[in-house]
Amino acid sequence: MDRAKASLDWSFKGMRTLVLEDRRLKVSVLPDKGSDIFELIYKPLEVDLMWHSPIGYRNPAGYIQSGIGADAFHDFYGGGWNDIFPNYGNPSENRGTKFGQHGESALLPWECTDLKEENSDVSAKLSVECVKYPVKAEKIICLDSTKGELTISEDLINLAEQEVEISWAQHIAYGEPFISKDLEVNIPAVRAVTSTFPVPYSRLTPNKEFDWPNAPALEGKNFDLTIIPPRDEKVQEDFPITQLTSPEYTLYNAKFDLGVKVSWNREAFPYLWYWLNWGIPDYPYFGRGRTLALEPTTSSTGNGLADDIKAGCATVLQPGSKTHGEVKLSIFRKRNSD
Repeated sequence: MDRAKASLDWSFKGMRTLVLEDRRLKVSVLPDKGSDIFELIYKPLEVDLMWHSPIGYRNPAGYIQSGIGADAFHDFYGGGWNDIFPNYGNPSENRGTKFGQHGESALLPWECTDLKEENSDVSAKLSVECVKYPVKAEKIICLDSTKGELTISEDLINLAEQEVEISWAQHIAYGEPFISKDLEVNIPAVRAVTSTFPVPYSRLTPNKEFDWPNAPALEGKNFDLTIIPPRDEKVQEDFPITQLTSPEYTLYNAKFDLGVKVSWNREAFPYLWYWLNWGIPDYPYFGRGRTLALEPTTSSTGNGLADDIKAGCATVLQPGSKTHGEVKLSIFRKRNSD
């Protein structure tokens, strides 16, 4: 394939599917399921960088009342890259409405319009209005085959005649075989804080600030969090990286000679959330989940919008105003070229 292409002529499990691709990358998006990016395939090696949950992708077939069904996000979580607002993290409530885990954008159907193919660029415009909250999202997904770069450029707009608060994240979860013992994790970070809420199977002392990447452990030693655990271990870590020298990170798998670089605008996403779910038992994955998610976010608490407001990290939108986020992802190799 010499030119990049964009198409809506696809479906997956009954859901409309947007595909953007060039000779190196195939990016598959589910407008009917939160605009999730559920495939990010490096075509020369046929390696998908995204995590695929053992639950699989399920069609929400409309709006899921996440404030009532607190676990709705997990029940419909197939993995991949999710766009999460106005509540990031645990179930919460604000201004008279309740949100479930990561409610509500990731459970809504999005409109998809304006597919464009211009020279080496292909793009699509997506939009959604929340049901519980007066927030509209407008974003453009663009694949630039000259740069080998995927860009998400997005505005969240307050439709209300009063100010509202939001928490927002780009929930990017990577999976096997890309995530393995061969992975090199490079995050230009200085400080992080272990979780303030219970995390089953965490190795770390809770609510402790530490110098990245050496986190304080329950047994009194430190763990280097750039090292992926052996596959048979049962580990979960869930915490914010609070101080970055630059808003970016790289992951590189030496076995595949395949890497990904992600960067974003710090004004929208001042924190990077680190989530490692590695073979832990019981709901929702019952030992079958192995993923590392690195998530640019507004949240320093992960405990939902109400706690973010108390901590002073929620984004406050005045009537008619908006906040702009931009995330760029590119693929690289060290030993070979394509």
